[in-house]
Amino acid sequence: MEITKGDRIPSLIGIEYPGRVENVDKMIETLGGSQDLSRAFSENQKLQLKFHPTSYYNKAIISNEPTTGNDSSGILLKMKIRRPKKPTKDSKTEFISAELVGTVSTLYKFNNVADFQYLPIQKNETTKKTECIYNDIVPDDITCGPQWFREKTDMPLFLPPVQFTRTDQIQPTVLRNEQKNLVDEDDDEKIIRFSSRSTRSTNGTTVIFEMNHPVPMKPKEAVKEFATDNNALAQKEFDSIVELFEQRPIWTLSAIRAHIREPPKRISKILACVAFYYTTGPWRNCFVKFGYDPRKNFESRFYQMIDYRVRQGAGFKGELKRKSTSAISKRVKVHQKFDGGLEEDEIDTNYQLRQKEAIFTVDTIPPFRARNYQLIDIQIPKIQEMLKNIPSPITGAECDEKRGWFPQGFLEDVRTILSNAAQSNMMKLCKEKNISLDEFKVEDEDSITNQDIDEDTASSESNADTSDEDAESD
Repeated sequence: MEITKGDRIPSLIGIEYPGRVENVDKMIETLGGSQDLSRAFSENQKLQLKFHPTSYYNKAIISNEPTTGNDSSGILLKMKIRRPKKPTKDSKTEFISAELVGTVSTLYKFNNVADFQYLPIQKNETTKKTECIYNDIVPDDITCGPQWFREKTDMPLFLPPVQFTRTDQIQPTVLRNEQKNLVDEDDDEKIIRFSSRSTRSTNGTTVIFEMNHPVPMKPKEAVKEFATDNNALAQKEFDSIVELFEQRPIWTLSAIRAHIREPPKRISKILACVAFYYTTGPWRNCFVKFGYDPRKNFESRFYQMIDYRVRQGAGFKGELKRKSTSAISKRVKVHQKFDGGLEEDEIDTNYQLRQKEAIFTVDTIPPFRARNYQLIDIQIPKIQEMLKNIPSPITGAECDEKRGWFPQGFLEDVRTILSNAAQSNMMKLCKEKNISLDEFKVEDEDSITNQDIDEDTASSESNADTSDEDAESD
């Protein structure tokens, strides 16, 4: 087969259109028009496909990220062939010519799941036919104002949701049977949970927050042997954790590491001996001393968790690192795998980084976009004063399953104070560097804290019967 080509072969962008194209102009219109296509190509954005582009109720189908390289490279050929009008078994297709149109380096595909389309149609009670009511509910001229709606007294009611699905990609789930009460091993009651991740084997005691269930009083039998280990080093590490829980009964894993200069190598086994772990509720992701019930102790409000997220429009959200992309967590280690351990200066550096992550002070710039803190570790005088001034509950009152011992709106006020403090610190830093917020870049990785561990993952691994190196990785 001979292929002809011109003097100059253009580079093209390919679009796998999910339909049969008979009119190119209408096809381009469904993709937003030539202007939107040019903007998407230049800014490397996804394409939006609307089969009814003039309808406000048509939900767009989003393309995949544009692919380049070997996965999308190819050539576009224009071929002429002759087929018989009435094909028979012996008839053949005759090739006439082929022309090389260009090379394809970027390709767009529409492989994502389309959202449900709810069309503006209703059944006419008079004619008994289904009719389109789009012109009855959408004005032709947007300058008509609210008067148009007042005049349409017989306007049909059509209020579909903005979207039906929360994602345009298939999410695999696994149905499994799981114990509802992880404390009482004799409980046969089971429920079905949706999960895409198998449960790790663990010797720790994990508890779901429930108001009517007693707290664990002692660890499992499988971990008691470690508590009676005669090894001098193990006993010293064990005593250091026990001493922390004597100072306060509730800790997070990051807070424990921030208060010990050299965290124990086998911290997961030690924690399984002295505390149980809440997976939900006001003290979620916290280790609680065996026998201590925060639901009955008003002082436990100081140890409640708050999830703080940098707010939209704060001015520096784009400069903060995600936990999964922080290079500090890969560089800093709690212990080396060889017997020599770390140097003294490395130990001090690690200790300071862990403190910056777990403790929020008046000078803190959030190291990540989202972070969980215990209220006692937020060292801002105004917040601590607010905690102390919370009125004591009346006799017989119980803590709330979501707010704990806090009144309505208390956590929102704390988040506002944290946001104001963080933005003030960022502005102060920019002023010292004589730059604007837009020009600010994180230049020193040491200003970003050490831990790259999601609280849920870290707690699960810290309960597992593994080494501390395994608990360090996500």
